[in-house]
Amino acid sequence: MARDCDVAADAINDAAELLKEVGRQTNLDDGKRLARRLERAIGDAAVEASDCECEQSAAKLDAAAARVRRARSADSRREFSVQINHAIDDFNIGVAHMEICIVD
Repeated sequence: MARDCDVAADAINDAAELLKEVGRQTNLDDGKRLARRLERAIGDAAVEASDCECEQSAAKLDAAAARVRRARSADSRREFSVQINHAIDDFNIGVAHMEICIVD
């Protein structure tokens, strides 16, 4: 039986758009400013995934938010990019878990 997790899906979509925007930033300070919003958006998506009883998704989204938090304290553009890339990986896994969860 499919779950009705529209709020979680919307939160994930909002975070995905911000994640793309952060990934396109070339200026470290601008990236960090956007990363603050991104961290909140991914955190919101994790809460919604948990409310939808998709715990594996929520855990991976939490991990993605933690990576974004690390990116926000990066001292270099390279370190920022590495953390954002790890956040993207965790985020994508969280989304995949969400897709599986809502059809189970």
